[in-house]
Amino acid sequence: MRRSWAVSGLMCGALVGACDPSTSGAGGILAGLASIAGAVACPELTGRESALRASFSPDPKINLKVAAFVQATRQLVAVAYKMEATVGATCRAIGGDLGIDAAEMEARDDAGPTQAACAAVRARIDAALQAGVRFSAEFTPPVCEVDAKREASCDARCKLAGAAGEVDADCRGSCQAGVQLAARCSKPALRLSVSSELAELQRLAVSLQRRLPALIVAEVKLATRAVAALEQVSSVGASLEGKLDDASAHAKACVGAASVAVATAGLRIGVSVKAGASVRAGAGVNTDG
Repeated sequence: MRRSWAVSGLMCGALVGACDPSTSGAGGILAGLASIAGAVACPELTGRESALRASFSPDPKINLKVAAFVQATRQLVAVAYKMEATVGATCRAIGGDLGIDAAEMEARDDAGPTQAACAAVRARIDAALQAGVRFSAEFTPPVCEVDAKREASCDARCKLAGAAGEVDADCRGSCQAGVQLAARCSKPALRLSVSSELAELQRLAVSLQRRLPALIVAEVKLATRAVAALEQVSSVGASLEGKLDDASAHAKACVGAASVAVATAGLRIGVSVKAGASVRAGAGVNTDG
C-alpha cells in the first residue's frame, strides 16, 4: 500500500503538487485544473460511453490495451471519489448528530472537507476517552465478493490483445482491476456501547452505531479492493508507456492523462482511508479481526 502511494506521489510531482486532493487551497485548485487538462487530452476519461467502445489506435491490439487501461482508470477514479464522499458525508452526519458546529467541519488550508469533518468527530471521541469513558464494540466485518462471470470475461477479451491467442498481461491487469473495483460488500454488523450514562455520550454511541457501518464499508473497500486495483493499474500504466513507440498520438495522450488520474486517485484513497480509520479506531472498532 505504502509503495503504490509513493509511486503516485512521484507521478504527481511533475505537476508541483497539483494532484494533492487533501487541501482546499492552491493544491486543491491545481488538482481540479489537472483533471480538466486530462479530460481535454483524453475525452474518453470522462465521457458517458465506456472507454472500451472508443478508438485510440488503428492497431487493434494497442487499441484494446489502451481502452482497458483508460476504462480501469475511470472506474478507479469513480470509486475514489464516491468513497471519499461517503466517508466525508458520514463524518458530517455524526457531527450533526452531536451538535458539532458546521464551521468546525469545513475545509481548511491544511485539510480538505473529508479530513476536517472526520477530525472534528475524532476530537469529540478523544475528549470522551480522555475523560475516562470507554467504548465496547461487537463487530462482524463486511464480506466483499467479485462477479465471477465478469472476472472470466477478462481472459476472453484480452486474448484479442495478445500474441498467438495468449492473454495480454496489460489488458488483463486493467480488466482485473475493474473487477475488483466492482466488488459488492455486505453491510457489517456492529453493536456499540459506552461506559457512561451521560446523555451526550449515549448520543455519541447511538450515532456511531448507526453511521459507522457505511464508513467501515468504504474503508474496507478502499484499503483492500481499491488499493489492489491501484497497484495493478499503476503497473499497467508504467508498462504501456514503454510499448507505445508506434502508437497514435491520441493513444499516448490518453495513457499519460490516465496515469496522472491514477496518481490523483491514489492520493485521494489515502486521505479517505486515514480519515475514516481515525474515527472507526477511536470508537474501538478493530477491522483487523
